[in-house]
Amino acid sequence: MESIDIIKHQFFSQDNLNFILKLVHNNKLKMIQKSFDKTVLHDIIFKCSNNVFNSFAHKIYSQKQYIHNNNIEELLITLNKLTLDSIINTYNNKEEAEEHLTKIKIQNTTELNTHVSKELNNTKELNPELNTNVSNIVSNTVSNTVSNTVSNTVSNTNLSNIVSNTVSNTVPNIVSNELNNTQEFIDIFSNNHFFTNGEYKLNINRKYKRIVLKTLELYNNLYNITNFNNKIEIQQNNLKVTINIPPGCYNLLNLLKVLQDLLNDKLKHSKFKITYNNFKNRINISAENTFNFRFIENDKQKYILLRYLLGFSQTEYINNNNYNSDNDCIMNIYDNLYIKIINPELLSINKYSSNSFNYYEKISFDYLNSFNQTIKINYDKNIDIIQDDLLIEIYYRHIIHDQYYKLYSKLLFNILFEIIY
Repeated sequence: MESIDIIKHQFFSQDNLNFILKLVHNNKLKMIQKSFDKTVLHDIIFKCSNNVFNSFAHKIYSQKQYIHNNNIEELLITLNKLTLDSIINTYNNKEEAEEHLTKIKIQNTTELNTHVSKELNNTKELNPELNTNVSNIVSNTVSNTVSNTVSNTVSNTNLSNIVSNTVSNTVPNIVSNELNNTQEFIDIFSNNHFFTNGEYKLNINRKYKRIVLKTLELYNNLYNITNFNNKIEIQQNNLKVTINIPPGCYNLLNLLKVLQDLLNDKLKHSKFKITYNNFKNRINISAENTFNFRFIENDKQKYILLRYLLGFSQTEYINNNNYNSDNDCIMNIYDNLYIKIINPELLSINKYSSNSFNYYEKISFDYLNSFNQTIKINYDKNIDIIQDDLLIEIYYRHIIHDQYYKLYSKLLFNILFEIIY
């Protein structure tokens, strides 16, 4: 197993995630434990781990020659420290946001009291017979439910209607807008919505002022070998055969074993052998007799090519009985998925950019080790648009070639939206 894969496997192991959780639970960080419930804290730890590893992985792939088994433990310690720092930053951001909201509430209440007092003073000038302490009564009660409290307090006088009308006309715009908003949470399951040509049409079924992406749950049933990238043509002497690799989720060693068995089954007297060099991340395909082989490729822009996964740069190789791959092998192509909102009038909503590719949000997870499992990620991201339906596409990319591919196979996912309308 390659060093980067060893690090990834150990870093995302349950034992290591539990170790990070214990670090959070120590005396110095108890305020974080109290601030988040257990489920949210686990989600934060997993998301922070993903973010740290994704930042780290890019450097690792470009500097693999400096990583050896004797410094893997040191690298894991560094990753855990970075993850802990990320968790602390998440907590600090939460505290700052709550403090900011508290200040806004205090400011709104103060402004409201000031407006009501001014209007009551104007009212008393027009109606001298009103009791002079009414202003104080209203001022003390207005910070709760303004209209009802004031109305109940002065129900024995004709001031009730005056104050009720005055308050309704002097509430600050920001408070009035919040009172007029209706909030609702809706779950959207991908199977219940229209899907064609890699595009999901999510029916919100209402006009809204703001929509917030809260959580996404994705069932990882993704195949890195599909009917689009599973064919190799082998020619030996006058015999030409096509090898069809069964679609599925493969790690590299499993794929090489399946390919070797298929070759020996089709060409029984050739004794094909496929080996993997763990130190160079290269593979070798050999046989007793000379053979040619060609990767069968159609619609190259619609899927990642098999030769990219196996590290071969050419489509065809001829007149030899021994072939070495010339690039890195990579099978975990879905570790990062990219959500893209494709509505033409909403191009600016895809705020993140990489290599001229714009996207709205990224889903990061350990693809190979979480196959057939459900991945849950928390977001809390605004989409400030007014639209009947939300149209999205999901992409993945080959990290070495830095090319993005749209997912044409339908995914099973559930999205929780907060709707304000």
